[in-house]
Amino acid sequence: METRLVIAAALLLAALILPTCKADCDAKPKKPVKRKIKLIPDQIYFESSAAPQNSERSKMIPNLLKNYKQGWKLTAEISDSSEKTTTYLTEYYDMSSKQGFLSFKQDGGDDINLFYMSRTRELFIYRNHECQVTDVQNPPEPVKSLIYEWRTWRENLTILGPSALFARAWTSQGKELIPLGRGCKRLARGLPLPPNFSNLDLEFHVEVAFSNPTVLGPTHFLSHLEVIRNVKNNLLSVTTEDWTAANNVASPLVIMEHIYDYANGHVYSYVDTNGLVGCKIEARDDVAPTVPFPDKNEVNLLQTILPTYDILKNASYLGIHEVRGMPVHIFELVTGPMSVGNANLGHAVLTYGFLTEDDYILDTAVDHRNLPVQVTMLAYGVNNKPYFYFYANIHDITTTVTDLNEKLSVKDCYDENDSEYTWVQLGFPVTDRPALMMANSANIKRAFLEELQNVTGLSPLRTPDVLIDFTDNMAYVTVLILGHPAISGDYAEIPKMKIMEPEWTEGAITRDNCLKACSSKDNKDCSAVSYCSSVCATTTKASVNSSGVLVNSGDCSTYVKTERSKRRNVVLTRDAISYLEDALRKSEFKIVVKHLNTVIVVGTLVAETIEYSTGGLRNMIGESNPDLRHLHQRNSFNAPEGLKEKLVVTALKTDKPYGGYVGSFELQDCADVCRDREDCFTFSSCLVGKQCVIATEARKPEFEETEFQADCTMYTKSYEMNSEELPDICYSSAATKYVGDEPRLGVRRRMHERERVHVQGV
Repeated sequence: METRLVIAAALLLAALILPTCKADCDAKPKKPVKRKIKLIPDQIYFESSAAPQNSERSKMIPNLLKNYKQGWKLTAEISDSSEKTTTYLTEYYDMSSKQGFLSFKQDGGDDINLFYMSRTRELFIYRNHECQVTDVQNPPEPVKSLIYEWRTWRENLTILGPSALFARAWTSQGKELIPLGRGCKRLARGLPLPPNFSNLDLEFHVEVAFSNPTVLGPTHFLSHLEVIRNVKNNLLSVTTEDWTAANNVASPLVIMEHIYDYANGHVYSYVDTNGLVGCKIEARDDVAPTVPFPDKNEVNLLQTILPTYDILKNASYLGIHEVRGMPVHIFELVTGPMSVGNANLGHAVLTYGFLTEDDYILDTAVDHRNLPVQVTMLAYGVNNKPYFYFYANIHDITTTVTDLNEKLSVKDCYDENDSEYTWVQLGFPVTDRPALMMANSANIKRAFLEELQNVTGLSPLRTPDVLIDFTDNMAYVTVLILGHPAISGDYAEIPKMKIMEPEWTEGAITRDNCLKACSSKDNKDCSAVSYCSSVCATTTKASVNSSGVLVNSGDCSTYVKTERSKRRNVVLTRDAISYLEDALRKSEFKIVVKHLNTVIVVGTLVAETIEYSTGGLRNMIGESNPDLRHLHQRNSFNAPEGLKEKLVVTALKTDKPYGGYVGSFELQDCADVCRDREDCFTFSSCLVGKQCVIATEARKPEFEETEFQADCTMYTKSYEMNSEELPDICYSSAATKYVGDEPRLGVRRRMHERERVHVQGV
């Protein structure tokens, strides 16, 4: 506190606002005038806006409390050529007794002498041969505007001069024309501005010391922060360690990390307690990164330690000081009232230290100018008494953040299953410099991730793992893609209601896959879904809440797309794979490989092959044709291809000769089994038990051969797929049997009778 209270500036301003004993306390000049101020013992000059452009640059005002610990005598002379007045000031101050004497002498005005004592709170005013004694808190005007008391942790102090007031107290008197902390340099030009880090990636560590004597007593607490910010993807990660008392050397028990995905409106929260990690994902837009304190209060990181430039640009420049042995530019920011969780502050004083331009650092290869070094905050309660304070020492800062997907890995927030984990492998022919390619594997990974993001729009948070393998002539890059996070946050639930006339229906599907079906790029017009047991139904009607769209249904819920989901563009995994396949067909997935840490280009790789984990049975049943890979997609939103005739909430009975249980398989796996067997004509699959039941008779099941199952769906083969179509060709022989007008009936009859039959469709 003491280092920020500039006594000399206060006295000068006091003279400016007291040209006569009846003058108003207004520091703004009536018109441009030339003023010259000379201070003793330190020679400090200030020229107003009317001064010549080549005037000597003003020096810093001395810190009298620090440099003159026993006391001082200070004289000042102020000349106003336009008013043709000169004011002389002399001050004596005794540091040991905390008392001072200030004398004003002005041409044409009454002399004023002030004697004040901090310990007795008395103020003696000598004017016109009269003496008046008042309480230092309640003096008459115009002296009242000059008095300010403040309290440190050890003692009470009294000073004169409004420039020492905090901004809130100063502006309340209508004196906002004097920026806090600048004193007689308030009109100086060319003062440094705070640095702007808004468009820079940042990674740094912070050692924080905190104290709240009001609540926690004299104990100091220590903690450590790690902050990572990525501007391109609008990501911010804040890792905090549990607070420990300064006299406790034990390691912190709890480490918390919050990753804020502002672009997509997600917050990932990690808690690590002695190695036991827990994580949750929230879909939120109104998120603010906070730093929690041991007194249960908290402050916004973007308003304190890492303020936005809109906030920092309002700070006042206090000059160059030494912090942690380094010369730094000091800026001071005074806030208004603010809430910190369990308490409301009247105001807070924050100071920021940034490295100067001096070349005293040995590592000249790195530009250290204006890097943040320290942030301090002194918080005051609504009664203007000190409440808490913290010191934040910033170290190991860099503006180049690499391997973002690894540093901000959110794998622990996902269940390791086929719905959330998808492995995708791209193959790149390597025809030149294979050894150099292998030596630059790390650069290939980084370039691959950058191109992957450009092609698919996936966030780096969803691609935590990247692997690379080389063969004689190929490089294979494999990436793990995590599923759509917290998709339910894109929808508003209406319980016990369902869509009366859905436009698309599918059974044996999970709720999340039902929501993903509505969020897919192929279904952009989808406005809502209904989910009943395992049945998903969608609609594109804009006003879902209007009459006639929804009906009551006790075991259903309807999920309506929110405006939030329409503003965002969170890519589904299946859509990302589709984008990759399109890029490969056009030979547009290219990565430029550079040599180590240079800009020398080793070569360009163009992806030609793609493989991805589907969880299907294609390797077991011999399905290796890449053109048919889409038949084996797990977690698909559509019915299995070639099996479009379906009946939801229905399963084949296994106690009847018609149906036979073949095992426990996912829907698409069960469809693979049926497609692979020529004698399979119908099958049913259940979501929960995964029972796969097939029928080998080429007919539709009778009613008594099926049963109601809420999580099951029955599919029947489209029989045309098992026959070869020869367009515009008719069989000339007379038909032996007439089976109807539809070709599928003839195909089914032919397959049932196990004989070669030609079917003519008209």
